[in-house]
Amino acid sequence: MEKNKNTNDLLKIIPWSSKEEQLKINLIRYNQDFRLLILSTSKGYRIFSTSNLKLISEENETIYSFGDIHIADLYYSSQLVFLLPTMFNKDYKNNEIIIFDDYFQKKKGTFKLSNDYINNFFISKDLMFIIALKNIIVVELFSLKVIEIIEDIAYNDKIISYNQFNYLAYSMQSDRKAIHVNYFKSDNNRIISKYKKKIITNFDFIQIIQFSPSGDKIVAVSIYGNKVHIYDSISGKLKNCIFLGPKIQSIGKIFFSEKKPNYLLKKRIKYPNVFVI
Repeated sequence: MEKNKNTNDLLKIIPWSSKEEQLKINLIRYNQDFRLLILSTSKGYRIFSTSNLKLISEENETIYSFGDIHIADLYYSSQLVFLLPTMFNKDYKNNEIIIFDDYFQKKKGTFKLSNDYINNFFISKDLMFIIALKNIIVVELFSLKVIEIIEDIAYNDKIISYNQFNYLAYSMQSDRKAIHVNYFKSDNNRIISKYKKKIITNFDFIQIIQFSPSGDKIVAVSIYGNKVHIYDSISGKLKNCIFLGPKIQSIGKIFFSEKKPNYLLKKRIKYPNVFVI
């Protein structure tokens, strides 16, 4: 699950030197257990502790030149950093993901797409979900073996949710009543089986989908935003339906609390709500 912080608030907390006035933050992500925070910047990346915002590590033009990085992500607390360059990067292209060992300061590998561009990627326990312009590519994290290609899905035509336990779900604009759930079972970081389920909702248009922390439930919200449906990820059965009332017409985002994982939080601009599931 990806979290976004207000960049201006973060700049107030983190002291930047006067020499770094031109440094730009492109994206902020947490690692899978939310203990570390990684910033992708116009000059590389920086890693902070979430407990005290202490700087753990940094890579910029003075140490190891990566240049402008669009997305930086961590594999738990292992020092493995995954980097996707921006289209403005002079040394790397945005059709490749660089795997870098932050502790030993060396590249571990690169995953490239020969005929597509990478818009986004997510890391689970054993997999890397690569969101390209036309396809979703599922790659084993350590062998870099492609195990699944979900074809002909335009980048702007889908909403996506993923889970650290190898769950992936998406919904397409051409069939926005359906949720496509994929689960990849692993053993020793190797995928040994795959499971797919198509969940048909009674929505006119799905606006949001989100996995629970364990991945056993998936939440869907319609474009009208006054109903929250909770499904079993494996069976596809409807577990609960919460009607929010006629006055609520939109939901900005749904996420699960880390401190109380049995609670589902709905974030709106004016009126936050909490639902027990």
